[in-house]
Amino acid sequence: MRTVPKGIDKPYFDKNGVIWLKAGADKRRVNSYEELCRLFQLTNQFRADELPTKAGIDKLDKFRFRDFLREIHKQEYPYSPAVLTRLLQNMNLASDGGNLNLAGMLLFVEQLKCIVPQFVVKTIRYPGNNIHTTDYIDTEDFSGLLPKPFEVTLAFVMPNLHKVQAGRGVNAPGLPETLEVLFGELLVNALVHQDYLVSAPIRLLAFDNRIEIISPGHLPNNLTVEKIRARNSNIRNRILVSSVTKWLMP
Repeated sequence: MRTVPKGIDKPYFDKNGVIWLKAGADKRRVNSYEELCRLFQLTNQFRADELPTKAGIDKLDKFRFRDFLREIHKQEYPYSPAVLTRLLQNMNLASDGGNLNLAGMLLFVEQLKCIVPQFVVKTIRYPGNNIHTTDYIDTEDFSGLLPKPFEVTLAFVMPNLHKVQAGRGVNAPGLPETLEVLFGELLVNALVHQDYLVSAPIRLLAFDNRIEIISPGHLPNNLTVEKIRARNSNIRNRILVSSVTKWLMP
């Protein structure tokens, strides 16, 4: 039996230009656009936030983008469509074809839910410490432009945290058992590192003894739990991370 070592130029094509994936002891063709995108994402040749959309620059929230340009880039909004398109492309917010990419939409297009339905945070507060099929205390779905889902989800989380006295008088309000900044960091990570090639929302489950944040998808680019513990990291959506760091979230 001949053994072929792993190569470094994945994905592999056969002589007819077909890409194959191993499926157990067998193999199968890659035959869908979404699966092909995920495959290139795994090999670090493609990122979901670069994905072209059907949204033209006319869908751009002009006032929001204007404020972004003024505060971060110290320049005025260009009202020429050609100049605006070129600027968006140079900022990696639009595709070569002139439409906004996914990052441009998530940051600067108001009507997101009808185009990117997976960009939503579904929250639920259960009684006790287990998931119930019918009983819950509160439930909300949060969507919209960044940072709105961040702000409203954090506002949902904080009242559901245990309060501690922390050495204060009996008449002083209790302090959250966990710092708000901790959950803020977890939510930012879930939103900007979400795998947008997976059509599933972020879920936040609040129980009496814990809060769980579930972000769909796998770890990016061959990152493992062991590598994370060894202080390695990998950015899935570089455009989103860059913009969020600059302006859109604390």
